[in-house]
Amino acid sequence: MIKIKFVDFWKRFNPKTHIIYERLNNFFNIELSDNPDYLVYGCFGEEHLKYKNCIKIFYAGENLAPDFNLCDYAIGYEFLEYGDRYFRLPDYYSLTYRDNLLKCEKKHIQYKNIIDKKHNFCSFVYSNGEGDKKRLELFEHLNNYKRVLSGGKLLNNIGKPKGIKNKLLFQSHCKFSIACENSKHLGYTTEKIVDAFAACTIPIYWGDPAINRVFNKKAFINIDDFNTWDDLIAYIRYIDENEDVYLEFLRQPAIINEKYLCEHMLCQFDTFLLNIFNQKDAFRRNMVFWGDRYQEQRLAESTFYEPKSNINIIDKIKTFLKL
Repeated sequence: MIKIKFVDFWKRFNPKTHIIYERLNNFFNIELSDNPDYLVYGCFGEEHLKYKNCIKIFYAGENLAPDFNLCDYAIGYEFLEYGDRYFRLPDYYSLTYRDNLLKCEKKHIQYKNIIDKKHNFCSFVYSNGEGDKKRLELFEHLNNYKRVLSGGKLLNNIGKPKGIKNKLLFQSHCKFSIACENSKHLGYTTEKIVDAFAACTIPIYWGDPAINRVFNKKAFINIDDFNTWDDLIAYIRYIDENEDVYLEFLRQPAIINEKYLCEHMLCQFDTFLLNIFNQKDAFRRNMVFWGDRYQEQRLAESTFYEPKSNINIIDKIKTFLKL
């Protein structure tokens, strides 16, 4: 039996659907507890700062690097090596996106089943307008060449302002898919390119500078490979107008390094987790002297800036200054 708690995740979060709970459930009896021995926390709050005497595991979920002064272990996007304390696991391995990842891995075989359905040029499916302006620029330049179908809430042009219900089906009718991250950061690769591959399209990608470490560069178009928008659009037009060239992209496997395939990655992740949960002493962060002060300071800052606290502002300041 292990006692575990999940905090600082998104609204309507269900801990039983999280990949850590899913994988641990294969090996342990799990009790979701308010008095946990293990705390898994995300980046959508700071409740985790209130927990000190339990083993803490940070799960990034977004483009944020772990603070190992606050956590014993971390799962994120960075290409890091830090003893037994870190594991790189992009979110497309989670239950939410795993079906599409498995389709992505087989797209070079399955594309023949839907090639006749590709009646549209390119898809664009986004709701978040706060990401890097690069993808909006790409949409504009590409749409000037040929109409790009926007099925999300952002720049919707198909008469469904709330967005389409089935992204994979929508993309599968297109030859290309715009697959741009919210931001550009080494290692930060999300489900966007995976979804595009799963739909047997050619992803037009921007984001992770190390994308070629995982995905086959012969199977997608990387915006960063081009000096100008005109060069990029000319290349896309060339592929679009030459069926043999287009089909060669589809024939290429999306992932060519077996260590990044879903089955292998989940096996390695299980090993990482079991190392944590089978130890008698799994604490790693510094919990004395400067390590303790650092954690206390972060907690004090969090309390000070908490927007809905009932604590008097003078008392907050005294607490923050330790008067």
